[in-house]
Amino acid sequence: METPEFIIISINLIIHLLGYLVIYPRLAGSDIKKLGTNTILANLVALVVCGFVFWDTDIEFSLILFSVNWFWFCMATYLAIDFPFAMYYTHKYDIDPDAD
Repeated sequence: METPEFIIISINLIIHLLGYLVIYPRLAGSDIKKLGTNTILANLVALVVCGFVFWDTDIEFSLILFSVNWFWFCMATYLAIDFPFAMYYTHKYDIDPDAD
């Protein structure tokens, strides 16, 4: 049986793979503002999906040093997974984060 941590990490990983490999290249391209908007929307999708699964549960999720609820675990793991994907994407599409 899968652990609750594994389920949330899997949801976040699937959303990142779809976003950075399929959706973002088509919708955002090399536009940093569109990429940021799409990333925020993807994060909201992850929160909604995890919310449907874990809302009204008293499950505690382990974040190495402390325990949190599903919302904070989803946010923390989403950001941790997002960083390498974002670095790869900005390098591949030659996006300058300082550009307007």
